[in-house]
Amino acid sequence: MAWIIFLIIIVVIVIVTVAKVNKKKQLQAEGKTIHRDVGFWNNKQLFTTSATYDQVKTCVKNNSFDGCSVSIQYNVNGKQSIVFHSSTWNAELDCLETQGDKNVFRFCFTTWNARHGYPYGENSMNILMTSIEKIFLSIDPSTTVETRRMEVSTKSKFF
Repeated sequence: MAWIIFLIIIVVIVIVTVAKVNKKKQLQAEGKTIHRDVGFWNNKQLFTTSATYDQVKTCVKNNSFDGCSVSIQYNVNGKQSIVFHSSTWNAELDCLETQGDKNVFRFCFTTWNARHGYPYGENSMNILMTSIEKIFLSIDPSTTVETRRMEVSTKSKFF
C-alpha cells in the first residue's frame, strides 16, 4: 500500500515538472521569453542607450504587460521611476545617469514572494524582462546590456 502512495506521488511530481518545462519551452518558442540562468531575479540590468527617458516611458505606456500594472513614481533621488506591480513581485526601471549622448537605465526586481528560493511567477518575471529588453532594442538597436548581481536579503519563516 505504501508503495502505491509513493508511486502516485512520484507520478504527480513528474507530471508537474514536465508541465513547467513545456510551459517554458512554449514561451521561448513564442518569443515571449529567453533562456535565463537560475536566479536572474537577483540581477539588475544596466542598459546604455541613446534612448531618452521620455521615449522609454512612452513605449512602456503603449505596451501591454499581462499580469502586472505600471505606474510612474518618484524614487529616493527625486527622479521618476517606472514601477511594475504584480501580485507576487515588483520591478523598477529608472534612468541612473547621462553620459554624453547616452543614458544608463537600470531594471531590477525589487521584491518578490518566494518558496524554497524560487519566486512565484518566475515566468511572468522573465516575460517582463524580455519585454523591457525588446523596448530598448526597438528604440535603439545599438543598446548595450550589462548584468550585475544585486545584494539581496531574504526573510525566512520557520513555520
